[in-house]
Amino acid sequence: MILISTLVVLLLILISLNSLKRRLKMEMHKDKIIAANQRGGWGGDKPPTEFGPFRGVYPEDIPQTVMRVEDFAKIVKQIIGTDTKEKQTLARSIIAIAIREQRIRGLLRFPDNNPFGFNAWKGGWKSIRQYINGIFLGDDKKSWIWFLSFPSLKDAILAIATILRERGFHTISSGEEFARYYVWKWWSPENKEKALSENASALVKIWEETKKYVA
Repeated sequence: MILISTLVVLLLILISLNSLKRRLKMEMHKDKIIAANQRGGWGGDKPPTEFGPFRGVYPEDIPQTVMRVEDFAKIVKQIIGTDTKEKQTLARSIIAIAIREQRIRGLLRFPDNNPFGFNAWKGGWKSIRQYINGIFLGDDKKSWIWFLSFPSLKDAILAIATILRERGFHTISSGEEFARYYVWKWWSPENKEKALSENASALVKIWEETKKYVA
C-alpha cells in the first residue's frame, strides 16, 4: 500500500514537472509564438490547440529525418500504389513536392515527419485532421510559423495524397502542368505569375526526374 502511494506521488510530481517545463518553454518562446499566431490567424501568445499539442521549436526540440530520394520514393509507391496511371501520377506529384520542399545537398531532410512543408492556419486542413498529431514552431525565412507534425511518414503521405487528389494533381500530364499546379495549388506565393515564370524550369526538371522513381 505504501509502495502504491509512493508511486502515485512520484507520478504526480512528474506530471507537475512536465507541465512546468511546458510553461517555461512557452514563456521562453513567447515572441515566436505571437508571430506564428499572427500569420496563422489565431492571435494571442499561447500555442493554438486546433491541431494538437505544441511539440516544440525546430531544430532544438524537433527530430529531423534524413533519407535518399529513392528510399522515400519506394515508401510512397508502397502506400499509394502504381497499378494505374492516376496512382503513378499522384505518386510522382508527392515525390516531386518533397524534392522541391526538402532536398538539400542531394538528400531529403525534414522535421517531425513533415516532408511537404505543411503549415498550420486557423480552420485549415479539415480533410486530413486524422493524420495530424501536433504543431511545432519553425522559421521559413519570413518569420516564425506553425508547421504540422505527423506521427509517422505514412500519415504524412496519406495526408498529402488526400489534398493532392482534392486539387487534381492525379490528372497532371506534363512537367509544365505540374509547375502550374505546384505554384497555384500548393505553394501559392503572393505573385503567382512571377513565381511561375521564375521557377517553371526547375519544377519541370523535378517532374522529369520523378520518372526514374515511378514506373
